[in-house]
Amino acid sequence: MAATEHAATAEETSFRRARNLRLRQAVHRHKATSRQGIQERLFTLAFSGLVYPQIWEDPVVDLDALGLKTGERLIAIASGGCNVLSYLSDANIFITAVDLNPAHVALNKLKLAALTHLVEAGEPVPLGELAEQCACVRSNITQLVDRLEADRLVERVDDPADRRSLRAAITPLGRERQAAGARKVQEVRRKLGKALAGIDPVALKRALEQLR
Repeated sequence: MAATEHAATAEETSFRRARNLRLRQAVHRHKATSRQGIQERLFTLAFSGLVYPQIWEDPVVDLDALGLKTGERLIAIASGGCNVLSYLSDANIFITAVDLNPAHVALNKLKLAALTHLVEAGEPVPLGELAEQCACVRSNITQLVDRLEADRLVERVDDPADRRSLRAAITPLGRERQAAGARKVQEVRRKLGKALAGIDPVALKRALEQLR
């Protein structure tokens, strides 16, 4: 009996070590003494004891479980941005999107920018024009529209002027998510402007330069 338990413990320890090694190999990209390196190692430390078999969260299930109410605050992994926009459209809340990869945070902003342009255009937009408005190359905007289409926020439609081309059209759900995101952005800007109104701009600039 003792031998069996010892073997099981040894097997579990071996599995845990192998799992943590794979986690370090996947996350560690910078020197341990650098700022990014420290963040990466804190991340692997926090997740070393967790098993995370699925990385696709269902926002419908999340919203049902969270029961979000107006004015509440939520911290969410930025990821591809679909969940953050889902939460915003469900309730007037404050969301802080965090991610180990800053590109995922930027993707949230890019999605909102693309949806905003489609709303303002009032009609389906050629992908080339959407790329120009979002300051993206064509290949990047194609991938972005793929993501938005998978989230049911955008759909591709035929270009009446050119049968070989497609345009991006915003869906009703996309309009809903864009409106929620735009409201929250404006609210944050108003609060930030109010907070900065009494600050000496020269002193603020000097303080920001010291953070570089």
